[in-house]
Amino acid sequence: MYKDIPRSRPSTESGTRSSGLFPAVSPPQLSLFVRVFLESSSMASRGTAMALLLLSLGIIGVARGQLQVGFYSDSCPDAEDTVAAAVQDAAAGDPTILPALLRLQFHDCFVRGCDASVLIRSASNDAEVDNAKNQGLRGQDVVDAAKAQLEDQCPGVVSCADIIALAARDAVAMVIDPSTNSIHEFNQAHVHIHFVLYLYVFSLLTDTPHCTPYMIHRQTGGPSFDVPTGRRDGLASNLRDADVLPDAADSISVLRSRFAAAGLDDRDLVLLTAAHTVGTTACFFVKDRLYGFPLPGGGGGRTGSDPSIPAPFLAELKARCPPGDFNTRLPLDRGSGGAFDDSILRNIRSGLAVIASDAALAAANATRALLDAYLGPAAGSFQGDFAAAMVRMGSIGAITGDDDAGEVRDVCSAFNTN
Repeated sequence: MYKDIPRSRPSTESGTRSSGLFPAVSPPQLSLFVRVFLESSSMASRGTAMALLLLSLGIIGVARGQLQVGFYSDSCPDAEDTVAAAVQDAAAGDPTILPALLRLQFHDCFVRGCDASVLIRSASNDAEVDNAKNQGLRGQDVVDAAKAQLEDQCPGVVSCADIIALAARDAVAMVIDPSTNSIHEFNQAHVHIHFVLYLYVFSLLTDTPHCTPYMIHRQTGGPSFDVPTGRRDGLASNLRDADVLPDAADSISVLRSRFAAAGLDDRDLVLLTAAHTVGTTACFFVKDRLYGFPLPGGGGGRTGSDPSIPAPFLAELKARCPPGDFNTRLPLDRGSGGAFDDSILRNIRSGLAVIASDAALAAANATRALLDAYLGPAAGSFQGDFAAAMVRMGSIGAITGDDDAGEVRDVCSAFNTN
C-alpha cells in the first residue's frame, strides 16, 4: 500500500541546520576532545591526529545525509525527553517492552530503510507489519503515545521514524533490575561528549585502529549514546517487502548476505545480534533445532536435534520447550537475560545459543574471530561498538530533507491524507 501525497516538514525555527551528522563543537567540548585525544594519540599517526583536529574544528567535514544529533533542538526542544518519558512509563509497567523496542527498530530499518513503514496498519492486512516475520512485534503503542504528546507540543515536526530510533536508544540505556523489577534510566541531561562521534567516523575513513565511540556513560545496563535525527516517514508499506528480514533459522551465509544488502558488515552482524543479551523468544522459534533439524545420512528426510547443541543444554532446552509447546518463552541469553552485557557472545561461542541464527555466528571464521575479539582484547570496546552499530543501522535508507520523498505523519499508523 502506498501514500502518494507527501507533506513537507516545517523548517527549524533557526532557519538553518547542518547538513552533516554532527553539530558544531563548543569550546568545552573541543578542550575535552584535545585533552582525551592527546592522552591516546599514541594509537594514531601524526597525520591522523592533524586530520582529527581539523575535523573537530569543522575545517573539514563528514556528512551522512542530513541526519544530525539534536535535529529538533530548535523546532521541538523537548522531543527527546518526551520520547524517553514515554519509554520509561511503558517499561515501568512492563519491562519486557525494552527489548521489544529494539526489535521494532531492527524490523523497521531492515525493510525499506528506517522510515516507520512497519507502523502502518492496513484494514486489508497487506501492510509490512502483517508479514509473518513480524509476528509478535511490539512497541508500536509506545511510539504512538510519544507521537501523540509530540503532536500537542510541536505539530507536524517530529517523525515517527525518529521516535522509533530514539525509543530504541532509550531502551538500551534503561536497566531491568531483576531483584526489584524496576527500571533505571540514564537521563539525557547527562554529559554527551560529541567528539567521540568524530573519532568513529574517522576510523571508517582511515586505516587507524577500530575506534570505540558513542559510549558516554554507563551504570549497570547498556550504553547511553547520541542518536542523529532528521528522518522522514515513508510513503509505502507492503507485506512482501518484509520478506527480506533475517529469520531465526538463517544460516551464516544468509545472514551475511542480508546484512550486506542493508550496507552492514560482519562486525555489525555480531554487534546487533548481541542485542539478544536482553529479551526472550518463544519455543516456536526453537522447535526445529530441537525436534526438526535435518540430519545427515539415512535419507528420507530424517530429522532430530541439532547435533551442535551440547547434550546438557539440549536437555535443558527440551525441558523448557517440550514437543507441541510453541508459546513458552525463554531468555535468548542463558543465565543473563536481564542485563545488558557480553554474556550472549560468550554463550554463542560456547554452543549455548538458543536460536539457530545466533548459533550461526560461531560457524564462520570471520564472525567467530569477532566473538573471540569482544571476549578478549576488544572486550572494553563492546558496548561502545554496539552503540556505533545501532547508529549505523538507524541510518539505513533514511529519508531526509524537505523534498517529496517522505512526510511527517500526523498519526504513526496511517499515511497523511493531505
